[in-house]
Amino acid sequence: METSGNQAMSPNLDINDHKKMVNFINEIADMCFEKFGLLPVLHPHAGSYIEYESEIDRVLNDVKSDHLALCLDTGHLHYSKVDPYKAITKYSSKIKHMHFKDINQNILDTVYEEKIDFDTAVKMGVFCPLGSGVIDFKKIYKSLDAISYSGYATIEQDIDPNEGLDPLQYAKKSLVYLNNFK
Repeated sequence: METSGNQAMSPNLDINDHKKMVNFINEIADMCFEKFGLLPVLHPHAGSYIEYESEIDRVLNDVKSDHLALCLDTGHLHYSKVDPYKAITKYSSKIKHMHFKDINQNILDTVYEEKIDFDTAVKMGVFCPLGSGVIDFKKIYKSLDAISYSGYATIEQDIDPNEGLDPLQYAKKSLVYLNNFK
């Protein structure tokens, strides 16, 4: 979506479509938990209808299922101008999974200025190996420690290998970076 990261230009779901989405999330969350014993997580994502902080808040307020948690993605939050460090604190009781992702601010600034769509931004390399972008993972760790987070985190890479970006090399660089924290 061309408007990803630009809340003023991003379309909103009308009230009926929002209700349908909330009902669907409730239904899926309850089914996953009751039928399979799984606690599903909702992943706010750039270019979706659950992208910005107000949309996250609205969905969490409207979804009445106790069987739904959050997966916060450091890169998607930053892309959508949501402070990932504050989001960890704000949504601490709902976080059950994390996606660690870094972002190249220079490319993101170009994306904003030229109103480039999300898929093209990914092809341009807006997401980069951990430690080579603007996300402060030491601060992420401190934020997670402050809420006594004990769940999982995944190094997630939104890249397009067709553009010459090598997911294995990205993963290796990211692991080396995280291992330096020990």
